[in-house]
Amino acid sequence: MALKDYPKWVLEHRAKGREIRYINGKYYLYLYHNEVVEGVRKKITDEYLGRITIDGLIPPAKKNISYTVLLYGLTAFIFSSCSSIISSITKRYPSRHSKLLSLAILKHFFDNNLSEYSLHYISIIFPKPILKDEKDSISLEISRIINMMDHFTKKALKDLTLSKFKVLILPIYIVGEKNKWTLANIDDETKKIINKYNINLEINYGKDK
Repeated sequence: MALKDYPKWVLEHRAKGREIRYINGKYYLYLYHNEVVEGVRKKITDEYLGRITIDGLIPPAKKNISYTVLLYGLTAFIFSSCSSIISSITKRYPSRHSKLLSLAILKHFFDNNLSEYSLHYISIIFPKPILKDEKDSISLEISRIINMMDHFTKKALKDLTLSKFKVLILPIYIVGEKNKWTLANIDDETKKIINKYNINLEINYGKDK
């Protein structure tokens, strides 16, 4: 249908930078701009404004975006200070490393507090560890991992206790939308803590699988 044949109530929505499109018997309104791309002038669509009806413009339905905010500092510290342990256990137990590491981390860093654990990004990497009586061989291996983590944690923190350190890194957050996670802005004081304790904020676990 030619533009001149559009009803008056449709043409009322015409304006500079607006385009009306007739699709399957209905009228839709868009924002656009012109741009020269490789010497060719092209029309670039910027935004869909809604459907035009005789009663007015019906804007597009707003998308409900759900965000998840988790503590990130301790998780980054775990993967920085205990990286060699995590790598070793992952290679040694290809099918069980997730269970062993999650239970060891839950015990050593969270004192088996699942509520606290769920507030941290580690719960995304190792979701829902299950506390139950394990076979002696598994319990012994978890205890061995905990001892190694305790050694490397104390080495990294020096004279600072883990409980005090956890308070210092509380301002480090990560924000999730669907499956995409973005690190929140970090203040200067917290950046000093990150540098002092050599915390690598990039976690590569699982990326090479």
